[in-house]
Formats: sequence, structure tokens, C-alpha cells
Amino acid sequence: MQVVYFCLMFEIPYRKIIKLALVTSPLLGIFGAAPIFVFGRGELTRISSGFLALTLLVIAFWMVNIVLLRVWDKMLWEKKQWLRYVCSIPICIAILYLVTQLLPGEGGVSMHNVRLRDLPGNFPNPPPLGSHRMFLMPALQSQSINALIIVFIEIILLRERKLFIESENAQLKIANLEARHGLLKQQLHPHFLFNSLSILGALIRRSPTDAENYLERLSSLLRFSTENDSKTLVKLEDEVELCRNYLEMQQVRFGKSLSFSVDIPKEMTQNGRVPVYSIQLLVENAIKHNILTTEQPLNIAIVADPTNYKITVINNLRKKNGMGTSSGLGLSNLSERYHLLGQEPLEVTDNGNNYFVTLKVLANESSNH
Repeated sequence: MQVVYFCLMFEIPYRKIIKLALVTSPLLGIFGAAPIFVFGRGELTRISSGFLALTLLVIAFWMVNIVLLRVWDKMLWEKKQWLRYVCSIPICIAILYLVTQLLPGEGGVSMHNVRLRDLPGNFPNPPPLGSHRMFLMPALQSQSINALIIVFIEIILLRERKLFIESENAQLKIANLEARHGLLKQQLHPHFLFNSLSILGALIRRSPTDAENYLERLSSLLRFSTENDSKTLVKLEDEVELCRNYLEMQQVRFGKSLSFSVDIPKEMTQNGRVPVYSIQLLVENAIKHNILTTEQPLNIAIVADPTNYKITVINNLRKKNGMGTSSGLGLSNLSERYHLLGQEPLEVTDNGNNYFVTLKVLANESSNH
């Protein structure tokens, strides 16, 4: 039953433990007072006073174990949890003994609250009140309650530890995924930048005005990359603007071979969030895996479903010959990112003529990124 506190970041849920103490104390009080109902004479006064005393005593046992847990946590005695269990035994017995001494006599309330002379025939010569034999029964009974309290505490700690590990693993997976995503971007950006500079050089000679517009879009795209490269989520408005700049630049390169449209309500772009480079990745894949010609242009549409809070990227299929099967690394990466964020999976549809990828837009208040 030993709990290993593997990380200083793991916080013991004292509030949950205290809430459980308040809920279970009356139940354990009934459990401890059961002999009253079995062997007692059934007087209402004895039953109510015994139940109240036992409930308060159980709360005291809870407090002992919570304080010991706090001490062990502060002293970082993670490998000596067994000693905490042992220490609780004499302290609880001492509290029980103190109670029996403060409330002696015929009408007094003890842990057992049943005088041995009241029991049927098994005790023809009951020991006097206050003797060690008289104290043995409630002492054993108190330790059974103390053991239950320890079990309850350890169950809470194990559950919180499990949730903490799952959360840490999810964060590590996200970090690993973002690292892989960053590696992909490092591989793609130099090639994209080289093509962009080549186009820019040609535009400067041919049309300085177009070159200036192209340079502004390239600057905006690089600024987005610098400011958001380490983020997990970005505003949908910023992601859409990135896609517009990217597609405008690609349109300069491919001319009439590429057309695109964006149909997303303004309210949705302002209030939504998506994983960084998510929509841009889908647009980039469409251009990468299809043939672009004037006779058979590539049409890309980015449309919104405000009712379900989703975005769909649609493109007609003009698959390149000789490329073989795509590795799908970028798409699988994006799908995994959505999975780790606890969101709906991507919806991918290929009907032979068009390719649809639908992703969920997250509300701003649902994220703390």
C-alpha cells in the first residue's frame, strides 16, 4: 500500500481527503457503534450519544492521519510511508484512552459504549470499568477504523497519482509531437523560402508593385512563424490569415492553375482556436499532392460549419503520377495532436473527385494555451 511520491509537482489533494473524512465519519461512527444495536438495551439516549461520540472520534482519527500525511509530505519521507501507518496506531489509541478517561462512569460514553455486564451470559464475571481488559475491545475496534481511514487515504492518493501520470504523459506526448512537427517545418521552410525568394527576384524585374505585395505577404508569413512557432493553439483568425497569405503567394507562382476561396463567419474566426499550422498544412498538402495546370486548375475551398463549430478544407483531385502512396505523416501528426488535446478526430473523405478534411474548432474558453 506504499505510495511513492515520484515528483515534487504532485500535490496531495487535502481538500478531497477532508471532504471524504466528513462524509465517511458518520458512516464509520455507525460501524463503530454497531455493538450498541446488537448488545445494548436500545435506549435512544445511549444510541444517539454513542453515535455522536464515535463520529467525533472518527473525525479525530482522520485528522491524525491527515496531519501525519502532511508531515511526511513536508519532510519528503516518500520511502517511509509504512512508518506513517505505524505512528497513527499509538496516537489513535492515546486519543481513545483520553476519551475513556474523560468520560468514565455508568452513564459515560466509551468507544464500545456497551458494559460487559450487559452482554448475555458469556461474561459471568465482567471486568471492572476502566480495566485494561475493558479497554481492549474498543482499542481493537478503533484500529479497524483507523485501518479503513488509511485505506481511504491511499485510494485517493493512488487515484490522484494515476491522473497526474496520465496528464504528464499527455503533456510529454504533445511536446514530442510538437518537436516532430517542428522538425517537419524546418525541413519544409527552407525549400519554401528558396522558391519564394526566386519568385520575388523575378517579380522585382517584372512588376515592382507585385513584388512589394508579395514581400509583404512573405514578411507576414515569417512573422507568424516566429511569433507562434512554440504555441500549441492559435486564434482561428490568425491561422486563416496565414492561409490567405500562403495561398496568395502560391497563386503568384501558379497563376490561373490555382484558385481558392475562404468562407468563415467573422464571429467564428474571432472566437475560435485551432492547432497552429493545422489548416495551412491541409492547404499545403492539397498543392503538394496534386497537378496544377491551366486546363485542370486546383480549386481549394476553406468552408465553415458554424453549427458544429468545424472547418472543412476541400480540394478537387488531380493526383500527381509517379508519386506513389503519400506517407501521410503531416496528416497523422495533426490527427494525433487533436487526439492529445481531447478533441474529435479528423474527418477525411475521398470520393474520387474531391478530397475533404474536416477539423474541430476549439472555443477560446476551452483552452489555457
